[in-house]
Amino acid sequence: MKILLSTLMNEAFLGYYNADTKEDVEVFINPRSIKRMKPNIRAISDEKGDLFVIDDAFGVIHMHLLNWLGKNTPYLPNKRYTYDDYSDMLSKYIFWERDGKSDTFALGESYADDDAEFIQKDWVDKVKRKNPQYKFTTKIWGEEVFKDET
Repeated sequence: MKILLSTLMNEAFLGYYNADTKEDVEVFINPRSIKRMKPNIRAISDEKGDLFVIDDAFGVIHMHLLNWLGKNTPYLPNKRYTYDDYSDMLSKYIFWERDGKSDTFALGESYADDDAEFIQKDWVDKVKRKNPQYKFTTKIWGEEVFKDET
């Protein structure tokens, strides 16, 4: 019960991201539930195990979400990442994508097989502990893991 109570208290609405779809999209940290959110949403976790979730699947890439979080919230440093910073981003954050409408997150499709060296197991364990209502797999989304995109 203590873990669940701590999870419920950690959720926060962070604001609206204006996506390429021209609609404002909600962004949360450690959401209690993602059942109300769209399929295949994107998320980022940090070394503390915080899970930053955007209710959008394809209008926002992880790098843009990371930049928005740094600029608009106190949780991440205000650094402007570009594609040239790919290795730096992967060494500081884990990029996730939701499997359809399930409660499972897999590694984002940004990862290639040789990027596994960047995934820090203790960070995965922290995000699992801080967000026990979800499942996390270190398999890459959209490849062998999930054939069904619902």
